[in-house]
Amino acid sequence: MAYEAMKERIINCVYTPGAFLNEREIIEELGISRTPFREATNALSREGLVDLVPHKGILVTGITLKDVIDLYRIREQLEPFAVRLAMENIPDEVLEEYYIMFEQFLDPSRFEHEKAVQEDEDLHKMILRYADNRLLTQMMAEIYDHNHRIRVLSMDKYSVIQLTLQQHFEIIKHMRNKNLSAATDAMLRHIISSKDRALEAILRRNDNYNIKL
Repeated sequence: MAYEAMKERIINCVYTPGAFLNEREIIEELGISRTPFREATNALSREGLVDLVPHKGILVTGITLKDVIDLYRIREQLEPFAVRLAMENIPDEVLEEYYIMFEQFLDPSRFEHEKAVQEDEDLHKMILRYADNRLLTQMMAEIYDHNHRIRVLSMDKYSVIQLTLQQHFEIIKHMRNKNLSAATDAMLRHIISSKDRALEAILRRNDNYNIKL
């Protein structure tokens, strides 16, 4: 429970990058003892979400421009591959369901902000699920945790969310039409576009989030 609660707050930037965690406050808030707190922070440290700094405390890992570039370089390689694997397994009815959903999201009169933001991750996780590759799923799960913090910083505008939805619609449209080359190309373009927006957001917010350039 402590691990899940703390992790959720870190990846949603409630505990901001570069901030020290107040052990006493968190223990009291979660109603736990020091042992599960320490076990949680050790697990978060192994995942690279916090640093255990001797004589200072528990530091929420910062975000650097290199972190963003490195993360998206991995995504550029792995996610088109995941699309390729998923298209071998994904049922037509699932693709049709997502196609209809995106059509609705792209209608301004039916736009729902929270659902649209949640969908941004749901599509990628759905593709991974049908890729049916355990090692790939494990690798991407950790990458998505780190990427979620970047999304929180960069998906703060209606125009950005709409662009993301349009790009997802293109991916699903090509998958639905059984066009493997177009689907993987659409995924790659989406990842590159997301990287550009993330870098812009990092540069814009570095003073507020202690982000290292």
